[in-house]
Formats: sequence, structure tokens, C-alpha cells
Amino acid sequence: MKKVYLISNVKQGGKTYLEYLRPALNALRSHYDCVVLQTNNVGISRVEAEQLLNHPVEEVTLDFIVKIKSHVVISNDGWVARILDDSNFAIFIAHGNVGMPAKDQYYFSELLSYWDAIVSSSRSISDLVKTGLQLYRPDRHAGLAGNATKTLRSEFRKTNIISVLPVKIPKSFKAAPDIQRVPDKCVVGLLPT
Repeated sequence: MKKVYLISNVKQGGKTYLEYLRPALNALRSHYDCVVLQTNNVGISRVEAEQLLNHPVEEVTLDFIVKIKSHVVISNDGWVARILDDSNFAIFIAHGNVGMPAKDQYYFSELLSYWDAIVSSSRSISDLVKTGLQLYRPDRHAGLAGNATKTLRSEFRKTNIISVLPVKIPKSFKAAPDIQRVPDKCVVGLLPT
């Protein structure tokens, strides 16, 4: 059975960013040997991650990730592709939104240009990433953008931007759930879009 690595590495991403890997894991686990890896950056324990995913999770260092070769790698962290070997096929599950501040017109392309595919449930994010990459790569080639950090992967690869339907909530809400309000805490809710 072919091995697929799913990597969680978002700094203090906790369960929220781990959730981005769950649909991919659920779709692949019966057809592939799925290996879920997380680093100590994520802010949740291996046990918590295993409970959320209903799948074994290995805690690893970045040195382990660097050694992965010739596999499919899926991650919720845009930075990880910089350290992957060029022999891997790397898929980034994008997160964020259009209102997210970006430092330039490249829209995080200095991170995203190392991926073979970027999957997003937001068409506007997909459009921004595509435009950012189209502006970034010629400027990077001319030495006008990016940094000179040595990586194992080329950032001049073909990156496929894939826009998918948003993840569906399994059932409709009839009423807002009871939320215990605590002073100095922020309550976040789901808005229909």
C-alpha cells in the first residue's frame, strides 16, 4: 500500500488547524497507508490529535520531515514545503481568508511557491494565491523578491491551485449552542456563507 504523509506543523494551531487534515485523512485512509505526523509546534498533545482524527499520530522533529523522500505529503502548514525533498509531491491545504493581512502583492508566495498543489475551499483565496504566484515567480527569478535561503525544493515548479467546495456542516443548527460566557474570553461562532 502506498504511503501518504499528513503533517501538522502550524505554530499553536491546535485542533483548529488539525481539522484541515481530517477530510484528506478520511478520504485516503482506506486506500493508502496514511502516516500522520505532528511537531511540537502545534500546541496539542499527540493523544489529543489521535482522538480528534481517530488515527495514530507520530510526534516528530523537522529533521524527520526533511528525510521523507518520494511520497505524497499533505500539510496544513505553508512553511513545511521549504524543507521537503524535491522528490515528494507536496499538497498544501490552505487556510485563511481574503481579509487576512499580507505584506505585499505576492500574497505569501514566498512560502506557497514550493508546493505542487494548493487546495482551498475559498475561491477568493485561490484567486489571490494564483495571482500572487504569477507576480512572484518572475520577480523571484529576476532577484527582486523572496530570500536566498537554501532549500531542498525548487520554488519554480508548477503549482496547481485547486478550489473545492467548502466542508459541509453535518447537520443544520436549529438554535445557537449554549456557550458559557466567561469574562476576558472571546466567543467565536460559525456564520453561514
